[in-house]
Formats: sequence, C-alpha cells, structure tokens
Amino acid sequence: MKKASIIKRSTLILAILGQANIALAEDWTRSVALGLGSKQLDSRLWQRADEQDSISLIADIGKASWPVSIAVDLHGTGIDKSDSADPYEGYTAELHLGVRRAWDIGGSGFQFYAGGGLAFGYAETKFEANPELSGDGRGTGYWAGLGLRYRINQRFSVGTDFRYADFDIKHLDDSDTSGSRQFSITGTYHW
Repeated sequence: MKKASIIKRSTLILAILGQANIALAEDWTRSVALGLGSKQLDSRLWQRADEQDSISLIADIGKASWPVSIAVDLHGTGIDKSDSADPYEGYTAELHLGVRRAWDIGGSGFQFYAGGGLAFGYAETKFEANPELSGDGRGTGYWAGLGLRYRINQRFSVGTDFRYADFDIKHLDDSDTSGSRQFSITGTYHW
C-alpha cells in the first residue's frame, strides 16, 4: 500500500516536470535522476527496521545563468519482513526542497554537486512482536547531500548520491529525531 502511494506521487512529479519542459525557454536547465540504494536510520524507534531499500527521484531546475539550481527530490524507503519468524515492517517517504550547486571537474566528463534544504518526512513502523513500538508520524527538518556523476553524453549521466536528512517526528506520543544516511546509484536524464 505504501509503495503504491510512493509510485503515484513519483508519477505526479514526473508529469509536472514534463509539463514544465513545455513552458520553459531554452536558457533553462533541467535534470531528473532515478536513484536506487539503501538508507540507514538513526532513530531508536526503528529497532531492526533501521536498514531499508530506497528509491529516489532527484530533480533540478534552474536558469543556466544561476549559480545554483532548485532541488526537488522524492525519496521512498522500506523494509518488509512480515513473512519472517519475528515479523516487522518500516517505511519512510520524504520530500526534499532546496538548492543544489554543480561543478564540472575539468574536461573529464565528471561533475561534483552539493546541496541542502528543507526535509518533509513521513515514517511508519510495525512490530508484531512488540506493538508498543509500532506507529507512524510526520515531521520537518533539513537535508544535505553530495554527489558525483559522469556524463555519458549530452542527455545522460550515471553517478552516486549521498545525503543526510534529519527531522523531528511525532511517533506514539514521543517526539524523536529521525536522522538518516542514504546512498544511491543514479541514472540522470538532462534536457
């Protein structure tokens, strides 16, 4: 159920970005990356569900003359061990809004980038053997990230994305910081 919601939201963002392409003049730059990787959560509330698979949409839009681009990133993570002897599940969904700056590394085809901004997150855990740890919540905070990509041609690049996000989340009447580290392999389309 949560994965279907993440896919619906991701499809909506792609549709919006596609429509934005029609309205933008030639001096605008845009890119969208699909990232696949893993996420490690710091929060004590996660117990065994603290390592999750992740999928991300990492988008940039800006004018060629701007020193930074606007970053709009969606991240969904999850682990589902509901069929195990000790069943548990954990999911997160995050929206990262901010700015990102990229630097070309000589004429090598490599590009380094860094960014940061606001993080909006949702988290859910379910522990059948320990239901008092189960619950969900929403929170806001910040994110910071770094990446390296290699431009295969004018339209496509492959790379890595590493980021840290931290937000306070209200979980079962207990406020807790949900910090996380996420690493992804990315494929990017530029236009």
